[in-house]
Amino acid sequence: MCQIRCGQQSRENRRVAVKAPDAAPQAEPTEGLDAARAAQKPGHEDRTVRIVVNTRPHRWAEKTISYEEVVNLAYPGQPIGEGEAVTVAYTRGPNEKHEGSLSPKHSVKVKNKMVFDVYRTSRS
Repeated sequence: MCQIRCGQQSRENRRVAVKAPDAAPQAEPTEGLDAARAAQKPGHEDRTVRIVVNTRPHRWAEKTISYEEVVNLAYPGQPIGEGEAVTVAYTRGPNEKHEGSLSPKHSVKVKNKMVFDVYRTSRS
């Protein structure tokens, strides 16, 4: 009786509603590039960099990129006509050469966030 008067409740009267905790969200498997990075051994990081060709972002995994590869990224599936010339200029290049141009059958080292501008013009 004293327990009830003193503000304490007996065990039978004290019921606490216990709410089950929500299930923790399961980590979704990583996709694409993240999955490839997760599968790699430590110290063997992926060398994929982001480049921009005619304002469109691309991922590039090689250390260098050739004139022909840049033109193909800029104009995929579009052959260069006989009366056309293509000019490839780049900025934000590697330390050796920050900006420059590429000519056919030449390549340049690729750096993250490197920008390529590809222009098609007709020869006159």
